[in-house]
Amino acid sequence: HVYHVVNEAVYANLGLGLSLALGMFFQRVLGKSQDVTNAPKIDQAFLVEDPLIASCIIQDNVFKYVNDRFAGIYGYSEAELLGKYAIEIIAPESRPCFRRIIGTILSGDNIKCVEQLEGFTKTGENFETEACFYRIQYKNRSAVLLKQIELKSQKHIQSAIDRNEQQYQQLIESHPDAIFIHSEGVIEFANPAAAQLLGISSQEEIVGLSYLDFVHPDYQESAQERMRIVFQSNLRSSVIEQRTKRADGSILEVEVIDLPFTFHGRPAIQTIMRDIREKKETENLFKGQKQILENIARGDSLPEILKQLTLFIEKHCSVLTCAFLLKNNNEERLHIIAAPHLPLSYQKMIDGIEISPKSECCGTAASIGEMVSVADITNAEGWEKFRDKARKNNIRSGWAMPVFSRQGVVLGVFSMYCNRVYSPTLWELQILEIAIDIAGIALESRFEEMARIESEHRYEHLLNSINDALFIYQMVDDDELKPFLNVNDIVCKKLQYSREEMLGMTIADIIPADAEGNVENLVKNLRQSQQKSFETVFQPFPLKLIRIGLRATVK
Repeated sequence: HVYHVVNEAVYANLGLGLSLALGMFFQRVLGKSQDVTNAPKIDQAFLVEDPLIASCIIQDNVFKYVNDRFAGIYGYSEAELLGKYAIEIIAPESRPCFRRIIGTILSGDNIKCVEQLEGFTKTGENFETEACFYRIQYKNRSAVLLKQIELKSQKHIQSAIDRNEQQYQQLIESHPDAIFIHSEGVIEFANPAAAQLLGISSQEEIVGLSYLDFVHPDYQESAQERMRIVFQSNLRSSVIEQRTKRADGSILEVEVIDLPFTFHGRPAIQTIMRDIREKKETENLFKGQKQILENIARGDSLPEILKQLTLFIEKHCSVLTCAFLLKNNNEERLHIIAAPHLPLSYQKMIDGIEISPKSECCGTAASIGEMVSVADITNAEGWEKFRDKARKNNIRSGWAMPVFSRQGVVLGVFSMYCNRVYSPTLWELQILEIAIDIAGIALESRFEEMARIESEHRYEHLLNSINDALFIYQMVDDDELKPFLNVNDIVCKKLQYSREEMLGMTIADIIPADAEGNVENLVKNLRQSQQKSFETVFQPFPLKLIRIGLRATVK
């Protein structure tokens, strides 16, 4: 037989009184009258050394065996009690009951009995006890095993249990993770974090609902199987990820662990659920950073890298529209390099914006070298020239942060816009800091490309500042006409084509074949002279002839 010591830990964990705990002990361990004369050491520990329970063996109405606890609660030494009549330590009013129980136990009518008795100490003081009697064999003769606990000790135990329950309740109530206790699929308890996770106003509203109602249909079968295994094995599950439905129908990704639990004396399952949206967001954030850094190492172009960074910011800051503007050191202006979702008309408005402390937020941030935030552009200083265009493009707020070189020189600016009155959150600032660091790496590793981009911007600015229509196209030896390489804004305005349409056309598309100074004559004149002035007829859209003077130069 295996003998278990029934001690304070048993009461504290199971919430059992002495009578029930000892009853369980007798039923499970002894089973029938046993001779404990030569009991092994662990039996002796149960009989004598348990620090809480007073134990003794009574045979022929005298004590044959007592432990220190038993002697201590009555105020005797062990030697004083051995051989002493057991009835002498029982209070007079409890002695009839004591005699009746001893007689019943030894007669074989009952092998165990639990009763409350009053003890009588050596000094004459009475105290209440809860006692459990059991018939055993001692030295091959019938005897009574008596186990006692002071009721004041039991009250102390109950008080400890109550304190533990209160502390456990406080711990659960304040726990940041959602905790559910459910039995046979019905939720019997939920903490405030569970109500918040599910989007329900109070935890009381969750009690009585089906736990599986909050599990996404794709995961209900696996959740049922996991709970079945936990219930049968009495072992906790591993931590798994699943999707959970909120009260409003939205879906959350969560981590879940199920543990066996006893609730109000009945077997149940405790489920701990953790929202992992932030964890997933962090993982996606890391993957995004890693991908862009790999693209830098691979040699992707600077505009492509900066476009990836603006998309990176927009992905993790969903209410924002982002642009990156590169500083042109020669002109003290900013030029747009990437703005995938910023309206084109507003891009044109801020492309080439002057770097000034009294400008739209991107120009101001580049000027003062600090973040500039404008929660509402309605009356903001510096937005006078931009306010109307911003409103037409549904822009109500903006903020910008400069990107620096390792020497502290401003290289460019990230500029963010929102369609409502808005100020950046801590999360958005953290995202922007990441983008700024990566942009600094990309810009410093692409100085030659930056110089080329600046040159192209200066060229475009010069091209569009000329009041005459300007075409640039390539001539080859076989006189094959190539599409225009570039045209300025005046060309598009005069001929009423878009820039994209013009760059897909050749000079033959805009000069009629029978017109004076046709394409053949133009090419011939250009070959005879490096520079020639003449007049010709152009056919813009719609079909309407206009006469213009043309000066062609071979470069």
